[in-house]
Amino acid sequence: MKKRVILCCVTCYLLSAFPGNTGSRLMDSLYCVMEYSEGIINCSWSESPRSRQYVNMTLMDINRGPFCAKDPAKLEASHETWTCSKVFAGHRLYDSIHLAFVPNRSLESHLNVSNEGDVVKPKNLRCEVSLDQTIHCSWEVRQDVADSVDFSLYYQDQSRKEEVCKSTCWQEIPTHLSCACNFTSRPYNNPIHLFNISVGPADPKTSNVLFKICEHTIYPISVLHSHLFFNPSFTTVLLSRSLYFI
Repeated sequence: MKKRVILCCVTCYLLSAFPGNTGSRLMDSLYCVMEYSEGIINCSWSESPRSRQYVNMTLMDINRGPFCAKDPAKLEASHETWTCSKVFAGHRLYDSIHLAFVPNRSLESHLNVSNEGDVVKPKNLRCEVSLDQTIHCSWEVRQDVADSVDFSLYYQDQSRKEEVCKSTCWQEIPTHLSCACNFTSRPYNNPIHLFNISVGPADPKTSNVLFKICEHTIYPISVLHSHLFFNPSFTTVLLSRSLYFI
């Protein structure tokens, strides 16, 4: 087997090791690496079969659309492992790709709108306004859905500008998570219209994984020798990174 070298930052080349990647279990399992000699980006992720009974997720490049077509899943005891490959085209080694999983259906729930019979959408969305204009909202979401989808609460004021309230969730019963968040109407003389409050999947434009190609690339040893001995600037880059042999 030909020896290869992984060139990457000291944070390692796992996407889940990047700060800020603390979304759903599905997003946290995402792993991608660039095969330099083959010109291919390979990705893999794990998904619960129970989650797929409720919602199908697509891996997206948020600036270009669907990232790659996934191969048949490898079945494990408690999850399915998916893989996909994308030809390295239209990108440079120092480019970055914003990746996110997007559901194949609408999962929004609106305040004062009944979702009876739809077991996938968040349910029991309730909001109360306190005397200091703080708005307290709570809702429930099925655990199997939350394993794949990261939810946020959205609201609008009279200016129609949409704001996001990041929620806190905890488990009280085995099948569902209880979630809540608080926010303040600003300014005080411009109260929130409660009918504009909803819970839905996090916006991929603000909730995604940043895949830096040059930091997640497997290089053949011949390429490294060539650059190390004949390109001083490339050698300087190597000094600030770690080499992983496989």
